[in-house]
Amino acid sequence: MTLHRALRRRRRYGWVSCVALALLAGCRDRQPPRPPPAQAISGRGMAAMPAARLDLASWLRMRPSDFGCWMERSFSYRDPVWNCSAPERPVISDPCQEGFNAGPAVPPQVARSLHPLLRGVDLAWEHGALRSARFRFDPGVADADLPRMLGIGPRTLESAASSGPGACETPCYEVVVFAASEEQCEDDEDEDG
Repeated sequence: MTLHRALRRRRRYGWVSCVALALLAGCRDRQPPRPPPAQAISGRGMAAMPAARLDLASWLRMRPSDFGCWMERSFSYRDPVWNCSAPERPVISDPCQEGFNAGPAVPPQVARSLHPLLRGVDLAWEHGALRSARFRFDPGVADADLPRMLGIGPRTLESAASSGPGACETPCYEVVVFAASEEQCEDDEDEDG
């Protein structure tokens, strides 16, 4: 029955029926399409995959507490140490002091929320700043697709020391913001003993 025909019969069924019919006609499946499973994606299908839900350029400027708070607000994941209500921690300058490499980690559920083909994100922190990030993807993702899937544009990583596909068991993309500290720390153990 068309909407026009239903409106002509409004006297018989009343306005309530017409309104209900109009609402039903407009209430089609409005859910966004789900991404296909990883094994169903190949070559041409990669171009249709959305970019990750992250702003990698802002990650490079975030302190550990800012990053933890971002995860809490964006993905409802509350890191026990690095969260929005945690007090600001002092930056440790000495690489031999505990806490120099402290910072939040990205749990697997947040990684999958960033992009459906993302297996994990490995972060390395130093001196209260992000030193590097490795994005590990499902098998079958081409190295050429990684920057687009991470939303990396021509100027996104201009402040990073290096970036590009890494040497991992599965496809991965590595971003090095700055080189790791090379200072060697000695053990405090007495060797007299």
